[in-house]
Amino acid sequence: MILAETSTTSIRWHALPPLWVLVLVLLPLVLFGVRFFYRREAGRVGHRLRIAMGGLRAAAILLVLAALFGPYAETIEGLRFKRHLILCVDTSRSMDLRDLYGSNPELAEAIRGAAGYDTVDQLSTRSRLQIVQDVIGRDRSYLEKLAERFRLHVYAFDSSTVNLMEPREGETTATTAERLVRVLPQLQAQGAVTRIGTAIGDLVKDFDARNEPVAGILLFTDGRHTGAAPSPAEEPKRAAPGTPEGIRAVLGTKGRAEEKPLLVLVESADSVSGLAWTPAARELASIFWPGSVTLVLGDPDESFPTGVRDPVRGTVGVRVSPHPVAARLVRALGAPLTSTSLNVPGQAPVTSAAEAREILARMGAAEAWLLDAGTLPPSAPSTVVDCSTQAPAVLREGAVPTGRLRCVIPDLT
Repeated sequence: MILAETSTTSIRWHALPPLWVLVLVLLPLVLFGVRFFYRREAGRVGHRLRIAMGGLRAAAILLVLAALFGPYAETIEGLRFKRHLILCVDTSRSMDLRDLYGSNPELAEAIRGAAGYDTVDQLSTRSRLQIVQDVIGRDRSYLEKLAERFRLHVYAFDSSTVNLMEPREGETTATTAERLVRVLPQLQAQGAVTRIGTAIGDLVKDFDARNEPVAGILLFTDGRHTGAAPSPAEEPKRAAPGTPEGIRAVLGTKGRAEEKPLLVLVESADSVSGLAWTPAARELASIFWPGSVTLVLGDPDESFPTGVRDPVRGTVGVRVSPHPVAARLVRALGAPLTSTSLNVPGQAPVTSAAEAREILARMGAAEAWLLDAGTLPPSAPSTVVDCSTQAPAVLREGAVPTGRLRCVIPDLT
């Protein structure tokens, strides 16, 4: 919840009787004064003028009484200050994507209304960052209301934060809103790395260190957290994903031939820098990892064993899992980990530990260890993209549609 500090005014009365006592005392005095002055002017002026003169004299009496009681009333003005409101906009490369909302018309309509578009079709012509810019800047009067209640800041972030706008002393709300609108075009989706938690944490620590109260942070992001791209000077890490015996055991359990290799879960692109990374693969990994996109890369040094490495094409399929338990397991292992769905051929993968135990028993692997991470929702398989050549191609369409991939790699086939 966002709160703003406002000024408060109170009146404190000292040594005065209750209000009803004052009314009972003053009202008869006023009425008596009106009657006295009315009778005093009898025979001198007309009836209406006598009433008017009586009323004026009664009002004069009230003003005198108010002046006498004035020193007993103390007006207290509260301290006026504003809290800081931070508009924080993600400027990583994934914010340059354009989304299709055909499967979620309610979400599309909500975004259309917030951005002020005439039709839902306009959404597909605007990138995520452009939509954010339209949402923030469409209503100048709303920005003025925010500036009236808060001290506004605008930050862009990817792996770190960049201050784009600070409040100015004595500035009108209209001028603040105008500056904010002028800042919006400066937001460019160019950051290759996104670390939302780190960026926001550093921002909050900075305001705490300055002892400046923050009312809230308005965060505009697609929620993607991507790791850093590897440095060419780094030593390639070529840890094999398990032993050949273990890989053969997995293939045998599933009844899968070595010519159909298993994919590999990795911690980040950095952890498999020994593979042949193409520019297209780098771009896809920076935007869609962690996520349901498997990249097929060349393994020229044969750093991965048979069963994971395609024996004909010399390629390996790698992916960063978006599931927190799988990601932690790979990180704790410190090496790539073979991965495959647990299912009977031709059937959907299991989604619970109970189903997993039953399938393992039927496959003759009842002694296998089982890590229960809870029941998983049904999901489509990952989209597999061959990036082993300079002409990337989709080998299998899955959870991520090809249309979204083409927003990043237009010549994808």
